[in-house]
Amino acid sequence: MTGIHDTVNAHIPLLRRTLLIVLLLVLLVPVYSNARATLYDGKDGLSSNVINCMVRDERGMMWIGTQNGLNIYDGYTFSKIEGALSSLNINELVASASGKELWVGTAQGLYLVNLHTFTTTRCTLDNGKDAPWTQGNASGLCLDATGNQLYSSFSGGYVVAVKGSRITRIGRMADTVRNISFIVNRDAGNLLVSNGDVYTLDLKTGHSRYIEELRKLAPFTAISRSGDTLSLNGYASGLNLFHIKTLQLLTPAALRRQNNGFPFYIRGGRLAGNKLYLAGSNYSFFIYDLQQESYIDASRKYPDLFEGKVYRNMFLDERNIAWIATNKGLIKLEERPALFERVLYNLPERVSTRNMIEDRWGDIYIASYSGLYQYVKAEQRWRVYNGNTMPHSPQAPDIPYPQSLLEDSSGNYIYVGSEYAKLVVFNKQKKVYEHLNCTEMGGEKVRNILNIERDRLGHIWLACDNGLASYDPVKNVIRLHKQDAFDIGNAGARVICADPQQNLIYVGTSAGLFIIDIQTGIRKHLTTESVPALTSNNIMFIDVDAAGNLWIGTNGGGINVISPDGKQSRYILKQNGLSSEIVYSMLREDDNTVWVGTFNGLARYRVKQGLFNFFFEEDGLCSNEFNHNSYLKARDGKMYFGSINGVTTFYPQQIGYPRAFRIFVSGMSRWNEKSQSVYLSRKEVDPGEVIQKKPSDLLLELHFGCTDYSDPLRNTFTYRIEHLSDNWISLDDKHTLNLGGLPYGEYTIEVRATNAQGLPSVNTLVFQVQVVQPFYKTWWFYLLLLLCLGGVFYAIYLLQYQSLKNLHQLRLRISSNLHDDVGSLLTRITMVSENLRYGRNTEAQRNAKLDKIASLSRAAVASMSDVLWTIDSRNDFAGNLLDRMREHAEEMLFPLGIDVNFVISGTDLKRSVAAHIRRDIYLLFKEAINNIARHSKADRVDIIYRINEKGFYLSITNNGTPETGSSDISTGQGLSNIRMRARKAGASVSIDRKDDLFIIEVHK
Repeated sequence: MTGIHDTVNAHIPLLRRTLLIVLLLVLLVPVYSNARATLYDGKDGLSSNVINCMVRDERGMMWIGTQNGLNIYDGYTFSKIEGALSSLNINELVASASGKELWVGTAQGLYLVNLHTFTTTRCTLDNGKDAPWTQGNASGLCLDATGNQLYSSFSGGYVVAVKGSRITRIGRMADTVRNISFIVNRDAGNLLVSNGDVYTLDLKTGHSRYIEELRKLAPFTAISRSGDTLSLNGYASGLNLFHIKTLQLLTPAALRRQNNGFPFYIRGGRLAGNKLYLAGSNYSFFIYDLQQESYIDASRKYPDLFEGKVYRNMFLDERNIAWIATNKGLIKLEERPALFERVLYNLPERVSTRNMIEDRWGDIYIASYSGLYQYVKAEQRWRVYNGNTMPHSPQAPDIPYPQSLLEDSSGNYIYVGSEYAKLVVFNKQKKVYEHLNCTEMGGEKVRNILNIERDRLGHIWLACDNGLASYDPVKNVIRLHKQDAFDIGNAGARVICADPQQNLIYVGTSAGLFIIDIQTGIRKHLTTESVPALTSNNIMFIDVDAAGNLWIGTNGGGINVISPDGKQSRYILKQNGLSSEIVYSMLREDDNTVWVGTFNGLARYRVKQGLFNFFFEEDGLCSNEFNHNSYLKARDGKMYFGSINGVTTFYPQQIGYPRAFRIFVSGMSRWNEKSQSVYLSRKEVDPGEVIQKKPSDLLLELHFGCTDYSDPLRNTFTYRIEHLSDNWISLDDKHTLNLGGLPYGEYTIEVRATNAQGLPSVNTLVFQVQVVQPFYKTWWFYLLLLLCLGGVFYAIYLLQYQSLKNLHQLRLRISSNLHDDVGSLLTRITMVSENLRYGRNTEAQRNAKLDKIASLSRAAVASMSDVLWTIDSRNDFAGNLLDRMREHAEEMLFPLGIDVNFVISGTDLKRSVAAHIRRDIYLLFKEAINNIARHSKADRVDIIYRINEKGFYLSITNNGTPETGSSDISTGQGLSNIRMRARKAGASVSIDRKDDLFIIEVHK
């Protein structure tokens, strides 16, 4: 594991340091344009500004160890890993080759993180227990050759092997005071261990041996391995390279000289190919090219980022981006090769180009707002012609802003179109502008000549602000075409392209594209409303390829490609990978490759593959914004693209293609119902895993990242959903996909990425997503709801039916009672009354019969009262029943001198009693009391009455015996009625005699 830690403090004499600074300035040639740096700290989401270590896992996520826990980064967002490591001081990180495990060295021991589940396990000895030293500082983490076993050290000089979370002790250094900072896997049987000195450690015996050959270079501040090359950084000896096995010195002579040339000692370094990444003292950081013997002083280019930083560690990813851990944040430093040459760049007069040509001698002429520039090939230098460099002559025209250029047929002059003056020529021999003194025809003068083009028949055409004009050099006449076959109206002409195979010219204007036959006039006018249609009427450039296809660059509509027959069209837009839909220029490298200048960088487009590569200022462009009519492919194949700040030049065949990268899922956000907040899970999502969106998921969002960390903000992501859309939909500037808008069902979603250079990811993510339908929208819920509604209606019907039935039964019962009880009494009253009326009765008989009528009337009234009492719902309680029973008993028995004793303990007087049960119990009780009054000679009656949640109990006991000769059942009403009433109430009854006691018990 490479680190940048001081192990020795030493003093460099002032005189030597001064000499080294002088040597540095003499020997080194710094380059400042090939690196860019970014600083991340707590304001960006890191849990601490003190960064100790970094590593990248197999998925593509960056893991960052800080003084306050472990962080994870996907190129967009830093997240702290909660759990056992959340507050520990993280020393070192190493990811296994399998991509499943991450070992974390801390000040309190060694931990293992499962990269799939994010579970953390403390590493212990083979027996599962801790030793005091395993709880100490773990450092010097290093993988074996397989990449799945770890070597580490602990405080006290212990060196161990770690498989999973189990620690096996290898040996212990003789020097137990100094901590081991670095371990390097030398070969299958030995390790190189450094605690300032370097030892070889035998893995079988655990014995260590001091390497005498390196004694003179010690002490060492850092060691690392790259392939078979061992990098040893000595505090005083500088950086040296050795063969890992033979220890043969491999340091190039230039680097050996350089060790004495750096003004500050090197604290640590990493070797990647021919590049050395060197961190020095006093906040210096260099990228040294061993092949070119040049360096980039990143600390001088970005003083605000590097000043005051103490370097602690360094990690190089697969794209050679250096991640530098410091005491004040994490620095990302990227070196990019110089792909392009900048010409006329950042001049005081700022060259914004307008047009460029190559003459027959190979000289390049460039028109700009700053004057006319000439690259003299023979002298290999640039000259400028403007008011500051050309002698003033009253006879010469004043050309402040040359706009367009065309070499004349003789090669001695250049036609120059200007923003304010009419067409003039530049005398190449005299280096002066000269008047043409031409005649202008058409009644209106041309204004602002933006482009000059010669067709295949030799005619010269002028694109002007107020239309299309032509120039006849033989007659020296300019004609602005108005009211003729070439009249394009007042549409401002911007660019003219002559067809190399036909007698056609194509005129791009602010009102569309005109296809003009140079002999007969306008043939067709293409606009956004025509067939085929353009995506924009504002035309910026036109080109015709070898197959006759018309390529049109527009302002805001991307690139339009029209077929040779003019019937078909296709469009290359931002959704197809174009970095900007404002397209200024295009040059062809070959039949399949074109270079396109846009408002946002330079694009290389492979036509057959439909793939883009993009380049920006950080790649060496003069500017990301190019100019229209300002592009040239010289005869030697060199390309020139003019911009608002100079000219970018290059040989296209020398520009390689960017390195491939992958897209990965960096997390998933869900709505947490308990915390009422959004929870971001950084766990890996398996490709075959079904992502389920439940109805409770108010938010479900997938986060994406790319293994290319060069410029994450310029990475773009697109997706498509099978069976919903075959088109790829851009996420614009987002790196997340919200699944909240998907209707219920199962979907297959594909996601791919394009990096800042326009390269598509080598993989496409495929997800199975299931959007679960809420239960209240499922078919079975509707069926259940329908059944429930049917049940409710049926229950209402039953209630209404039962109510009517109860009412009917009540009416029948009232009718029956009135008929049986009251009716019979009334009949008897009628019979006695009739007898009294028609019979011959004595006075005594008449009085007796009147008494009989009065008695029967009272009985009828009492019976009627009983009927009304039984149907009154206000009496449906145990207490009401008790009152009625007590009233009847006292009414019947007290006049006979019979004592009545009621026992009601355990009775819930408020308990409800159904009307029919209440009626039957009362009638049963009434029958028993009546029997006692009529047939017994009792002087005492004991009544026990109890109703509660356990049931009903009634006991009636009297002490008399029936009258002599009387029957147990009197006139059909006696004890059989009692039994009948008990059965109707659903109760059981028992009748018993003991001595002179007569007992009736009813219970339910």
